[in-house]
Amino acid sequence: MDKLSNGEEKVMLVIWQAKERLTYIGVRDEIESRFGDNWKGQTVCTVIKRLKKKGYIATFKMGRFTNYEALISIEDYRKMLLNEIIERLYQGNRTKLIEELLE
Repeated sequence: MDKLSNGEEKVMLVIWQAKERLTYIGVRDEIESRFGDNWKGQTVCTVIKRLKKKGYIATFKMGRFTNYEALISIEDYRKMLLNEIIERLYQGNRTKLIEELLE
């Protein structure tokens, strides 16, 4: 699983927290509402294409609209990030991370 850029993470957060599948317009509107970012439609489409290529989302045609749904859960993404931090900064020592968190 590839790590996501900040923009990709924003799109995934919107998709993960959505109660139903979203169109790119729904994604764009949520990004503006939540993060204050005013993205052009083309920017959203480009980020969505990258996420699809990385295997994070699936697309579904519903009439003339394309909807997006997560293929990877937010929990799995969090685990991947945490494991990366543990390996890179703690040389795989989970106990050291927990000790630092409890300090």
